[in-house]
Formats: sequence, C-alpha cells, structure tokens
Amino acid sequence: MRNLKRALSLVMAMALIVGMMVVSASAASKDFTDSSEIQHKEAVNTMVALNVISGKEDGSYFDPNGTLTRAEMAKIVAYVMNGGVEPNIGTKLVPTYSDIDNHWAEAYIEYCTSMGIINGDGAGKFNPEGTLTASQTAKMFLTAMGYNATVFGFTGNSWETNTNRYANEAGLYKELGDIVASQPITRDNAAQMAYNALQGTMMKRTWSQDLTTGQLTETYVPWVDDTNNIPHTLLLDKFNARVYEGVLGS
Repeated sequence: MRNLKRALSLVMAMALIVGMMVVSASAASKDFTDSSEIQHKEAVNTMVALNVISGKEDGSYFDPNGTLTRAEMAKIVAYVMNGGVEPNIGTKLVPTYSDIDNHWAEAYIEYCTSMGIINGDGAGKFNPEGTLTASQTAKMFLTAMGYNATVFGFTGNSWETNTNRYANEAGLYKELGDIVASQPITRDNAAQMAYNALQGTMMKRTWSQDLTTGQLTETYVPWVDDTNNIPHTLLLDKFNARVYEGVLGS
C-alpha cells in the first residue's frame, strides 16, 4: 500500500508542478496484457507516465522479462535527458558508428553519444541490437547524472568495479538486490534502475584555482541545494518534479 501511495504522490506532484493531468496509480501506465508479470510495477507505471518507456511492438505488452538492447536504452536515456519529450535531434552525414546507419534508433544513439553518455566498442561499431548488462546500464545512468566517466574510473580495466561502487552509493540498485551486474538486464529491472536514477543525487562539476600557480582543478561534489539542503535530481532537473511520500490532500 505504501508503494501505491508513493507512486500516486509522484504522479500528483508532477500534475501540480508541470501541469500533467492527474491520474490514479493504476492508470499511470498502459494496461499491458502481461502486467501480472511485472515485478517493479511502481517503477514501470511511473516511467510510462513520464513518457520515458513504452510497450513492445504495438504497445499492448511490456515484455518485462525480455532483455534490453543497447538501442532501446539509448532511446530511454534520450527521453530522460529531454524530460520525456521526443528530442529534437538528427543524424550525421557519416554516422559515428558504422553499424547504425538507417537504424531506427540512430538519432537517439547519436544524441547520447554527443552527450558522452554512451560510446561504441572501440572498433567503430555500436552493436545496437546487442544486450546490455546491468553494469553497462548503470554506467549510462551515472554519466547522465553528471558523473564524469574518466574522473570516476568508468573506463579501463576497473570500469565495472568502479561503476558498481558508485551505482550502489547513488542508489541505482535499490529494489534490485537479486540482480547480477555482469548479466544482461531485463526490461523490468531497467525500468527500476531508471526510476532510481531519476531520484538519485546528481553530481555537480566545480572548479578551484590555486592562487599561486593559477592551476585549475576540476572537482565533483553531490549537487545539493544550499538553501534547503534538497538534492538535485534528474527528476527535478529534467521534469521539474519531486517525489513526495504519502498522499497529497485528504
């Protein structure tokens, strides 16, 4: 019951802040024919309400246990970064990757690449239909949250260890206790991770200068509002909304 109220609060809060039509938690997502198989209902409902994710094929089913492709995640991240709205993006005359030309997700892949959120396999390809592990998904969301991949060690031999360390600290694995980080992530679990990422505290880049040498040092700190100590999140930054515990009103 607590989760239902929390999901309802989120939708109602968004209605008050960004003018969305108030809907009940049960109506927050489409009536997927396989809804009984969805484990993370609150997350799926919310992400559908935010227009970040949708069903498979004609939208009638969600396929919660199906694996998520790299192309599908590129679209999800693109929608998160643009507040649930189709990004105004295009394609390049010569695609960044040799295997995405005329692919349905080409524009989303280029969009996320331009933001430094995703990259290829190092050999000029992206492998859009390849599966995505939980660690790779977490890396994309952390980068979207402002974590610099180089600074936080999301590259090189230790990328997965460092990614999962910060993913745990940021709460990306909340409600995902049985997930195997190195294995392909399901659509259901990806929805939960996206939901967690929206609520995680973003990183803020700051600069300091040595007054003697003039050298600039780049630092990253948790982005917290100095006035009321409220964490800055993707939900706030991209959707102008916050999660409230309990039920608004009577």
